[in-house]
Amino acid sequence: MSGKGEQHRMLVDGILNTPAELRGKGFLPLLHYLGRIAPSATPEDIDKAVMDAAGILEERALVYTVESTTLSTRYVPLFEGMPAGTTLMEAAEHKAICGDPLGVAVFRELGGSV
Repeated sequence: MSGKGEQHRMLVDGILNTPAELRGKGFLPLLHYLGRIAPSATPEDIDKAVMDAAGILEERALVYTVESTTLSTRYVPLFEGMPAGTTLMEAAEHKAICGDPLGVAVFRELGGSV
């Protein structure tokens, strides 16, 4: 390994990209996994990597929350008056046929032509 910076990056990446089979299994399996990635890492190295990975995940969660809220706010009007189970494409197409500007825009974004 080329140094502490590289080891730290590998640990953070290992945490962020933990294999699916280890998720939800607790900290001990993760610790063993990280030990294979960076055998010379100290407990302090792992602690710092965990804290940095947590910060990255918190930032991602905030971005996803903002994006989700934006998308929900934008698309909710398309579903007004539509039956349960209607897909976004179906709602957009229906609204587009009715001349709704949002329906037309979204239907076009999804590849439809009005």
